Parts: sequence; C-alpha cells; structure tokens
Amino acid sequence: MLTVYSTPYSRRFQSPILSLTTLTALLFILAAIILPFVFAYASGCKFFCRVQDEPSLLIRSIEAAFWLKEQSLRTQPSVQFTKEVVCVLEGTRVGGGAPVLIAWSTDEGWNMVMGGGAGRVVSVKTAEVDANKDGVNEYLTVNLRVPLLAGERVSRVRVGVGLRYDLMNPLRFQTHSLALLDLSTPLPSTSLDITGDLTVVQRKLLRAKSQNVEYDVPPIDFAMNGRKGVGGWWKDMWSRYFDRDVYTTLQNTASHFSTSPPLPPTPSQPPPPFTLSLKIRYTPTYISYIPTPWQTLKNAWIQYLSYFLLVAAALWVLWGWMVTHGVLDCWVKGDYVPVPRGGVGKSSGYVF
Repeated sequence: MLTVYSTPYSRRFQSPILSLTTLTALLFILAAIILPFVFAYASGCKFFCRVQDEPSLLIRSIEAAFWLKEQSLRTQPSVQFTKEVVCVLEGTRVGGGAPVLIAWSTDEGWNMVMGGGAGRVVSVKTAEVDANKDGVNEYLTVNLRVPLLAGERVSRVRVGVGLRYDLMNPLRFQTHSLALLDLSTPLPSTSLDITGDLTVVQRKLLRAKSQNVEYDVPPIDFAMNGRKGVGGWWKDMWSRYFDRDVYTTLQNTASHFSTSPPLPPTPSQPPPPFTLSLKIRYTPTYISYIPTPWQTLKNAWIQYLSYFLLVAAALWVLWGWMVTHGVLDCWVKGDYVPVPRGGVGKSSGYVF
C-alpha cells in the first residue's frame, strides 16, 4: 500500500480551570516571560566581576548587559585647516648662555604684543591633501622657516595648529580643535620633523541625532591678555583646551631633531633658519555616543529573544515530562480512531 497522506493522533491532557495543574501551567507561562528578562539583565555581571571588583561599577555592568548605555562607531572625520598657527622657539645664545625666546603666530597683532617674533619674516607653507580623491582630506602638512639671529640656538619647540573638526553622519559633531606639541632636545637643533595621527579624546558621550556644538569656538584666543608673557599665555591656552570634555590630540607621533654643529663663540654669520615640518594625518577614529531609544530597544529585544528561546524550550520539555508522568493530575482525552466507511478494506472514506 502507498501512503499518500498521514496525520498524527494526539492525546489531550485536560484539567479544571480552578486546579493545581492549571495554576502550575500559568506559573510556567509567567516564568517563560520573566526569566529571559532576568537572565538578559544580569548576564553581564559575572563577566564584569571577573575583571573588576569595584562594587561601584557593578550596577553599570548589569545595566549594560540589557539596556544599551553607550554606543561607538568608527568614522572618517572632515577636518579643515583654519589658517591659525602658533610657534614658540626657546633656546640659548652662544657664549653667555642668555635665554632665547622666539614667539610667532599667524596673527600680526599677537606678534606685536608678544614681541618675540617681531621683525622676523617667517615663511609658512601649508597643504591639505586628499590622497584618494574622495572629497575628504587625509592629512595636512605645515612647513615653517623661522630666521635666527647670530648666536641663537633652539632646543625647545612648542607649536599649535588650529583645525576645524566635523562629523556629520550619523553624529552631528562640530568643533574647533588644536594639534598641540611641546618637544625639546638637550642639543641645539636646526630643524624638527613631526608626524602624528589626529584623534579624539572624550570625557563624556556625545548625543546622537543632536547638534554637538558645545566647543565650536576657536581655542586659540589671540586677544587673550598677554601680560603674563608668552609662557603664561601658552599655559592658559593649553589648560583651557585640555579642560574640554571632548578635544583632539596627536597620537602615534614621531619626531626627529636635526642637531647643528657647535657654533663659534662669536659667529660672524647668522645660522640658517630653523625649519619645522609637521604632518598631521586625519585618521578614522572611534566616537562614543548615547544611543537612540530605537538602538536601546533593539539591543534589549535581541538579548531577550535569545534567552526566551532557550528558557521556553527547557520549560516546555519539563512541562511535558510532568504531565505525561503523572506529576500533575489531569484527564487524558485521545482522538477517535476512524472507522472505514462501508467496512474494512474499502477506500471510499472514513467516519470519525
């Protein structure tokens, strides 16, 4: 005989509404709904406790397992050079060892107030390069040539470059930032080559789908009070900038001083100009932000569903074993066995 179709016969386990069996079934349903939430909510605690033992951080770890508190993304920023440069050279003079201080910037008024770079014709060359032609600059090069007077030797270089740092998708983050460097060498030098990656440092999370423009003001304030001199002005700018909750800095820097041979005690000719070559790479960076409500719910739903499938399968197996093995009282009702219509062996139909 050829089997053309088959259906199983089932046994139905029934119990009154007001009974222990029905109450147990209701408890199993509630457990299938609640236990996945408990497991998902507390799943991060065990992992975190093995890494950190601080009780104050335990609550954060439990919440992070279910409710998404922080999200991060890797993105390529849009950076533009704001045509602002500050350079401070320090050293000593040959012979008496008198200190040398040369302060120069792209703002002529600041140069006149500070006085260190007055009368010096500084050569500046800058270039922003889009290497892969995608409309976003990959790096910036800045080359300075600072004339030196007879007997001046440079051993310390401080430089600040003003930049515009923007992120537009999916975060809207706009800020005026800086690339600050403070390098020194024990020997007199004639040039300095620097390269580094511009990265973001965060002390707080950005807001998704919002305008993050809290620090969209130039950090180099040429009109700031210069009574403290170049050193005080630089210290105040340095302090105010790094007090920001979000700022940029140069990482993975590599620098090289080219030392000059000893000069005679009374040189008749001025030394060659001091050359500063700076290359700032605009590398992709990781940004941390507060997730949107949709991202939070999506993350929570995925974790809940994964635990729900495991818990529901386990409870279903346990419930079936309890019912079929008589742990709970219930009535068993089976399907009626069909009888062939017209007698045994005929295929005209069945009567149920």
